[in-house]
Amino acid sequence: MTCSWTDFLSSQLPPGPYRIDGQCPLVAPSPLFTHYYHLPLPNRQQVNRQNLLEALSAGLAFPEYFGKNWDAAFDCLTDQPWTAGSIVVIVLPIAKELEVDEHALISLLEVIEDAASFWLAEQVRLYFLIDTKRDDSASLRGIPQLGLTGRKKQGGEPIPEEKVSPSTFVGQGKPRRKPMDQKKIVLAIDESEHARLVVDSAIEYAKLLHAEVILVYCHRKFPTLLGEPYRGNEIASIIREAENLVAPYIAQLKKENIPVEERLMEEPAGSMITDIARIEQCDLIIMGSRGLTNLASLIVGSVTNRVLQTAPCSVLVVR
Repeated sequence: MTCSWTDFLSSQLPPGPYRIDGQCPLVAPSPLFTHYYHLPLPNRQQVNRQNLLEALSAGLAFPEYFGKNWDAAFDCLTDQPWTAGSIVVIVLPIAKELEVDEHALISLLEVIEDAASFWLAEQVRLYFLIDTKRDDSASLRGIPQLGLTGRKKQGGEPIPEEKVSPSTFVGQGKPRRKPMDQKKIVLAIDESEHARLVVDSAIEYAKLLHAEVILVYCHRKFPTLLGEPYRGNEIASIIREAENLVAPYIAQLKKENIPVEERLMEEPAGSMITDIARIEQCDLIIMGSRGLTNLASLIVGSVTNRVLQTAPCSVLVVR
């Protein structure tokens, strides 16, 4: 006999990550919990950083400006519309044959533990269940196995419920995760020659602050009225142009040993820049005094003005 969700939820286990081995009835969500999420990995061959972040983003409907890093994942996990008294269950299946990046899995578990600790203070119980039968992963062995009371071996002997020390879990006074491990700068560029000066300034400030740079370029909107395959071809062309435009700046930043991530976003640029700065909890936005839009009809500098009015942090305008 396998455990029911009633057995699980009535046990009052502390929130956080657990292992299960496929014995629990996870196919259909239960009315006993408030929110249920299933996170299928996008690439069924590997369990790595990119796939884990994409699974979180898709399964929990993160915003389109999600930064695809662990700090941003924590921010999005703690910005969910869960209310006091909610029970949240997130299930991540990991097949036994998949190649596992241990470092990425450990980072995921740390984020989940910190998010569970945060939500516990808000009277929300967050359970992250890794559905797997593999026993060759050190990071998976480090989290508790969900005991299945009443299950029997082939010989008929009952399997005792696993005893787990409460100190294993979150919610025992652990401080909330600091969502930003280092300074961050949003570097907003356009297709003008002036962008070179903006990048040079960003390099100076990144070195001074020992900061990571998030390079943002807002390309023109994807077409909506074209039929296939023309629409797909046009979208591919827009993305290719954007990648070619930012490539030399990415290379320049990496040459200076500055950590950098790129964000290729659709217009409107003004709101995208401030949204990224907000979700990534950046310390500074660096941008030019003009440009940053492909719509020539707009007044020059209007994007800069919008960012100055709505930015959640300091803004450096390079002239």
